[in-house]
Amino acid sequence: MKYSVTPGDSLSNILKSQGNTNFADPKEWAKIKTRSNDPNLIYAGEELDIPDPITPQQQQVSQLNQEMTPIIQQAQSSPLAQIATPSAPTAPLPQTGNSDPLSAAFRAEGIDNPNILAYAKATMEHETAGTNQPISEYGGNDYFTKMYEGRQDLGNTQPGDGVKYHGRGYIQLTGRENYRVMGQRIGIDLENNPDLALQPEVASKIMAAFFKDRGVDDLAGQGNFYGARGPVNGTDKAEQIAAMAQKYLGG
Repeated sequence: MKYSVTPGDSLSNILKSQGNTNFADPKEWAKIKTRSNDPNLIYAGEELDIPDPITPQQQQVSQLNQEMTPIIQQAQSSPLAQIATPSAPTAPLPQTGNSDPLSAAFRAEGIDNPNILAYAKATMEHETAGTNQPISEYGGNDYFTKMYEGRQDLGNTQPGDGVKYHGRGYIQLTGRENYRVMGQRIGIDLENNPDLALQPEVASKIMAAFFKDRGVDDLAGQGNFYGARGPVNGTDKAEQIAAMAQKYLGG
């Protein structure tokens, strides 16, 4: 079926909206031909041919494979078995009040699962190079101009947008359109005040909204820390971040 990409779309959330239960699997993304030939780079307005969702019979086979894989891996003493097996605690984390903006932001989105919060903290640690503070994208104005100036797919239509809307926060929000859409999503005018994404409370709200809207919470909530990386950045550092999430759970 044909699908017209809208700002903020990713292949994972497009597949999810079409009922594909394997929406976070990079193998599913590879079935879709994109203009850039990169599954992590799609353009607003681009027409995509989306494969039909898997049949119930195929879904049963996939579910059986998912159920058997941890058992096989554990029998083989694979390091991934300890990471991917959903054996983490299921009780909510204790309330921490205003001292933990990340927890507060996720609870505001109705998310109170310790698996998800642990994965959010692992993602934050990785994306901020261990500082656990919102950061600006590495590089200077010349780099931002080269990478983002005039990028229609990011909504950078005005002179200087490349620099103004470079990556910020815990998940490196980038591009005028993404600042606008995310700002509307969380009720903060990020388009006119992009540096607000560097405030911990705001960066936390952005991450919580991203996790919920892109299905990261569903995967992390099941303990599938490896698969949860898909909607964020494919399989890049997936094993490393999964191990970090397990660390936050005390595993």
